[in-house]
Amino acid sequence: MPFSRLVISGPRCSESANAEQAKRSIDAVRWAVPKIARTPIARAVCLPQAIAARWMLARRGIDTVLCFGVGRAGSQLLSAHAWLRVGDRIVVGAERAPEFTRVVEYPFVSPTENLPQ
Repeated sequence: MPFSRLVISGPRCSESANAEQAKRSIDAVRWAVPKIARTPIARAVCLPQAIAARWMLARRGIDTVLCFGVGRAGSQLLSAHAWLRVGDRIVVGAERAPEFTRVVEYPFVSPTENLPQ
C-alpha cells in the first residue's frame, strides 16, 4: 500500500470526540498497540505501531501528529524512530522519542466535514 494511502489519507470518522471520550480512547490505544506489537505474531516496530494508533484514533475523531526522528545509536550509526502524539502527549513511541531529533511531522486533522449525512 502506498505511504500516501496508508498514512496521509486514512480513515474517516463520523464525529469528533469530546474531551472525555478522547482521553479514554487515547489511553486505550496507548495500552493496546504496544501490547499487541509485542506478540510473536505481530512483532511491530515503531512505524507500524504509530500508523496503527493513528488510524485507531482518527476513526474516533482525534487529531494526531506522526513524528519521525533521527539519532545516533551507541555505535554512531544513524538510526530512526517514529512516534505518534496528540497535542503534547505521546501516544506510542514515547520510550525512545527523547533519544531522537524530530525531522518531520505529519499532522492529521480528522476529516469530519464534508461527510455524507
